[in-house]
Amino acid sequence: MATAHLILRAFPRKPATFPREDQKRVERKYLRFAGVGVQFGLTIFLLTLLGIWLDGRLGTRPLFTVVLLLLGFVGGTWSLVRQVLGPEKRK
Repeated sequence: MATAHLILRAFPRKPATFPREDQKRVERKYLRFAGVGVQFGLTIFLLTLLGIWLDGRLGTRPLFTVVLLLLGFVGGTWSLVRQVLGPEKRK
């Protein structure tokens, strides 16, 4: 254990840094992916709430909830895949 400590002190590492433009590009990429997850969750959540509301108004208990939940999941997944793959990999 003491040997590893001595080696680390002998060869200190600097943190990896990016040139200014590359750093901004990387940050934008991470922000885009963070938004994808939020969009996926909100799509499913909002369509499920709409289904619950419609079932309450029309008296069709789980029909619209299940249909809109599945629609939200399929639509959210489709959107997520398209955004993550990006335009260059869709073809």
